[in-house]
Amino acid sequence: MKTNQEHLAKLTNIEKAEFTLGHLLGNGGYLTPGQAQKFIRLIIKKAVLMSQFTVFGMKEFKYRLNTIRFGDRVLKPGTPGQALPSADRSRPAITQKELDAKLFKCEVLVDDEVFEDNIEQAGLRNTIMQLLGEAIARDTEYVTINGDTASADPLLATMDGMLKQVVTNVKDAAGARLTRALLKDALKLLPHEYKGDHKAMRFLTSTNAALDYSEELGDANAADILARHVENELGPKYKSIPVVAVPEFPENLGGSSNYTECVLCQPNNFHVGFHRKIQVRVTEDIQSGSVIIVGRLRFDAKFANEEATSKIENLLAT
Repeated sequence: MKTNQEHLAKLTNIEKAEFTLGHLLGNGGYLTPGQAQKFIRLIIKKAVLMSQFTVFGMKEFKYRLNTIRFGDRVLKPGTPGQALPSADRSRPAITQKELDAKLFKCEVLVDDEVFEDNIEQAGLRNTIMQLLGEAIARDTEYVTINGDTASADPLLATMDGMLKQVVTNVKDAAGARLTRALLKDALKLLPHEYKGDHKAMRFLTSTNAALDYSEELGDANAADILARHVENELGPKYKSIPVVAVPEFPENLGGSSNYTECVLCQPNNFHVGFHRKIQVRVTEDIQSGSVIIVGRLRFDAKFANEEATSKIENLLAT
């Protein structure tokens, strides 16, 4: 499977362009191809999971994600000189998922006095754009994980995210903390054909749930281990599969209880498509004496093969 860098290289011919307000003002609000690529790279770099997902640019706002596999046995007993009966012939299973990029916006208002009085002066504009990109990266990961079209939160209701999409192989923890026994159950839930490549698999869960598992292993400095894990991809494992603490995983599920979930998957099975026409417009409100930055982007995210995932729900996270 292609890496994120290979996908990004195909977005366009890279143009050297600084990601600054000055350039944005000069091209009508849309980022140039080079700037759009830089923007997507920033999102990948600043989010915990985005670098492990398959991230790519979509020329149009819709994209068909095709998968093909042989799920059943293809070998049959043969007879010399005779073709197999039609009932013994194999056919690959072909599935299609459609990514339909959803629209998201952000708006930032900065008073003129802020630019005049701060120590960075004009350089503050670049700082604001850098911080805005990091905040968008954080919120993008939040939506791709927690999105739920049935949510009362308008942001989350825009699309179904990773947690909502895993429905086939699900284990109910019934309020228990994350343990080796539950991780074993999650691994057992996977169809046999998907259990082989442990190096590519991850248990993704909340910070508190990963901390519970680390302490069960007898790690006296479990909190320090998790902190190093977030920065350097170090941390506890089960059967050589890393248990990844993801800050944007929820810890307030289950109504009155503080529950979370744990997803077992190959992260590159989760595809995030960005519509390439990322837009940032800058305008001035003369009457109020302020600069307004309006950001606009479209993306969608789906598992290419949901059957290759499993989930533990109703995990205690306090």
